[in-house]
Amino acid sequence: MSATALREAAAPRRVAGLMPIMGVVFVAFLVIGVAMPVLPLHVHDGLGQGTFVVGLVAGSQFAASLISRPWAGHFSDRSGSKRGVIVGLLAAAASGLLYLTSLGVTNTPLASVSILLLGRGLLGAAESFIITAAVSWGLALADARSTGKVIAWVGSAMFAAFAIGAPAGSMLYAACGFAAVAIATAVAPLLTLLLVVRLPAVPPLHHPTRASFAEVLGAVWVPGLGSALGSVDSARLPHLSRCCSRTADGPMDGWPIPLTPPPSSWPGCSSAMWPTRSAARRSRWCVRQSKPPARR
Repeated sequence: MSATALREAAAPRRVAGLMPIMGVVFVAFLVIGVAMPVLPLHVHDGLGQGTFVVGLVAGSQFAASLISRPWAGHFSDRSGSKRGVIVGLLAAAASGLLYLTSLGVTNTPLASVSILLLGRGLLGAAESFIITAAVSWGLALADARSTGKVIAWVGSAMFAAFAIGAPAGSMLYAACGFAAVAIATAVAPLLTLLLVVRLPAVPPLHHPTRASFAEVLGAVWVPGLGSALGSVDSARLPHLSRCCSRTADGPMDGWPIPLTPPPSSWPGCSSAMWPTRSAARRSRWCVRQSKPPARR
């Protein structure tokens, strides 16, 4: 049998091996997606805060994710991908408990917002540990020719979670309020943890020399900038959800925020998304400027 035929025969086994890891990523980003459309409503309507505080609470998760990324990668490299995933799942569950705690002090909005900020920050750190360790885990299970496929499959799980989590969060919020979102955020990672502890761990790779932070940054900053610019419109989702949920006709009836907005809100939603084309052009320029690393 030829080498090509052997690789094709092994492909289904590699995909099957990635399924648990994809499940972990799916759950991690599901709890993120569940809160995305309803958090602005809870902070604005439930706690009576203005748009600045809404943006602060929504953005604190992504700021924490950015800050914690290097430590998450270092931990995964030194302690193993499985431990990194476990730490991330525990942190995600703890963020759900902080969400619940914030509901106990809603009569003091400043205290409730402060606890929410802690929960969002912890969820951002959890996301860093989970996605970094999960990708490392998947790459360790696959051969060098399947690197792109591993990243694609893990990314598919991430965006599927966003697509499902946002309307699910809207329905939970409409039915039971923010408490249902908090409980889901706390319980889902713990249930996933039961799956992860049964999986065989992949030993961490020990290299005699490691690239410095400056070397890594120099290798990835151009495509990374392109990816960041391509995600500019995601940062505007809180404002988009607000303009779609409060229209001239009052609160939206039956229109899930992350899906197509009601027609009466199209003008406001369109103005909320104006930077998207500019960001897309800049991200395409960054991709064209990036060069593949030289082979050693």
